[in-house]
Amino acid sequence: MASYEEVDSLFENAMKGQWGKVVEAYRNCSKAREANITKSKETALHIAIADGQTETALDLLNIIANGENALNILKIGNEKGNTALHLAARLGYAQVCQSMVTKDGSLVSLRNVDGETPLFLAARNGQTKAFLCLHSHCQEKYHSFRDNHGDTILHAAISGEYFNYSVVPGTC
Repeated sequence: MASYEEVDSLFENAMKGQWGKVVEAYRNCSKAREANITKSKETALHIAIADGQTETALDLLNIIANGENALNILKIGNEKGNTALHLAARLGYAQVCQSMVTKDGSLVSLRNVDGETPLFLAARNGQTKAFLCLHSHCQEKYHSFRDNHGDTILHAAISGEYFNYSVVPGTC
């Protein structure tokens, strides 16, 4: 695990928007890549995605992919069980989603504490491109994805009134 000082430094740099320093920390310290830097157990990758820093997120993903323990790092969830892919799907960052699922397609099936998959969150939030990107990597039938309340992806899309799926499938 990363030291307290390293975690504190990652947190401060992320909160100040000093993403170059965060990327450098990821390059120089493999333990920084899996460090939970917030009270809600988010990694710097989670924070970059939540902050809309897609280029930084892609840089961090490239560093993760070329390092050790990459697949386990991508499966790290915050206190709600949301992986970085859950966040990218919910926010509609299809290119970030694509980068993650090409490294490990099983990430699409990971569930958070509410039983939601990244595919489910993309549908519930009307993120068509992210949904289609993730769907193209599904190993199982997407209609079998249900959250803890029994809602399917179709339920989520209908309740959000997301009916227009005019994006060409397979585009990320």
